[in-house]
Amino acid sequence: MSNFFVNNCLFNEWNVIEKNFDINNMPLSSKVFETSNGYIKMIGDFEEEVYFNNKVYPQGTTINGFYELDSDSYGIKDPLKNKNINVIEAKCLKIYVEDEEFNIINGVFLEYERNLDLRSGILYRHFIWESPRGRRIEVNVKRIVSFNNKHLAAICYEVVPLNFSGEIKIISSVKVEKDLKMVEKKSKDSFGLMVGETNNTKFKVICGVENSVSYEGRYDFENIEKDEKIEFIYDFQAIVNKKIQLNKFILYFTSKDFKEKDMESKLEDELINIKRLGFFSIEKSQKNFLKRFWENFYINTNANKTIENMVRFNEFKLLQKYGGNYIATYRLV
Repeated sequence: MSNFFVNNCLFNEWNVIEKNFDINNMPLSSKVFETSNGYIKMIGDFEEEVYFNNKVYPQGTTINGFYELDSDSYGIKDPLKNKNINVIEAKCLKIYVEDEEFNIINGVFLEYERNLDLRSGILYRHFIWESPRGRRIEVNVKRIVSFNNKHLAAICYEVVPLNFSGEIKIISSVKVEKDLKMVEKKSKDSFGLMVGETNNTKFKVICGVENSVSYEGRYDFENIEKDEKIEFIYDFQAIVNKKIQLNKFILYFTSKDFKEKDMESKLEDELINIKRLGFFSIEKSQKNFLKRFWENFYINTNANKTIENMVRFNEFKLLQKYGGNYIATYRLV
């Protein structure tokens, strides 16, 4: 038998699949379902915050080479020690079904699956959720951290009301994490930009987001800047069985990659072009990259499919760790 389980996750030839949610498995699943390209690493968390028993489970995004000086037990900063830190968090989304906020802990899952597809390099989510008051929604998500553009991540988020028509609110946000000091934020329509700086290394990171919506019905929109967060609020007059789709395009630049004076204009110009091309273009590009990657993969395990599946998964994780450099520099098979 080639399939095998680790905790809650099924590993088969081309997929890692989680069929039910267990909050106790989050530390492991957040590593298994990471999306990374050697530069951006988004841990395998959810777009929506998870909070349970007054505890909020943190989301997390890091950038390779972007760090803060670490301290010893006396609080002295050691230049030989550094730590990767969470940067500006841009994958955050919230759903409200009428007056009920979706929380993965509350309500009932009638269907649930997460799937890291090694052939496409895409993390898929699917669930049907019934709220405590009996409203049902179907949600399908695709998350991509691009291998073709190391600065780019994208999310396609689809919501379908299954047994009601009424208000569905989706809040897309971007926020500075606690390890950074926010030095600038601005927004216009569906575009938002934030700049954060480390306290000791004085590195700067800029994150830009663009949101686009596809929906046949009516909706209201506003963006709000508050404290260290920008929120893009979409208030849909949802119609039963009609799909709402929100695409979110995310770019990260740092002062280690570009001159600070150039980062903002370069980011805005690139996001305009990415939004114009759309999510499908990013998805197609990701699939083509992985197709070429696996065409050169071969390992002879004497027909032991379980070992082959394990090697394939580790090969994919090495690609995520090193990005495109892995193919030219490190690849062994």
